[in-house]
Amino acid sequence: MGRNLTQWLEHIDVVPSTTRELGFERVKRIAEALQLTVFSCPVVMISGTNGKGSMVAYLQSLYANYRVGAYTSPHLHQFNERIRINGAPVSDEVIIQALSDIDQVKQVDLGFFDFVTLAALQIFKQRELDLILLEVGLGGRLDAVNVVDADVGVVTSVSLDHQDRLGDSITAIAIEKAGIYKKGRLAVCGMTNAPAVIEGCAQHIGVSGYVQIGK
Repeated sequence: MGRNLTQWLEHIDVVPSTTRELGFERVKRIAEALQLTVFSCPVVMISGTNGKGSMVAYLQSLYANYRVGAYTSPHLHQFNERIRINGAPVSDEVIIQALSDIDQVKQVDLGFFDFVTLAALQIFKQRELDLILLEVGLGGRLDAVNVVDADVGVVTSVSLDHQDRLGDSITAIAIEKAGIYKKGRLAVCGMTNAPAVIEGCAQHIGVSGYVQIGK
């Protein structure tokens, strides 16, 4: 008899922690092997200290007539809320199958969030979607979702958070948040009076265009 979802979550939650750098590279290798870095529909990636969930909700409502996949964290009541299609959490069975798929191909240990992120991408890859929304869990540059070549990167806000992992200044944290911007893709900053380093990162990366709200 196979594991139920609770047992699967317990199974992947016992993996030893690794450094963010090593963890990101491991996720990237697996994502590339499973072709989970590029999707046939547009992908919007959202980072920021605050406002990420609100941005996802806004975009979901804006594209209510389309098939939208959304990956967010943490969940409020039920784990399945982290992976939604058209606003509805996917079923236990769908998540279990995706976790099993990842478990069968991985050759290295993965952290909990890394494992779940890959499973979410696997679910979205197998469905005909019009838009995918990916919320960054922590930071941006080295977050697991950043393995995806997103069409649009959005930084909602920057303030001091997770200083032990992101840096002890607004500039350092802004660089991590803006690390989701991709060369040749659109970059958006949702802050008024945003740190200049965000636009500087966008220019350094070589985005196709930079939009700052209120500027």
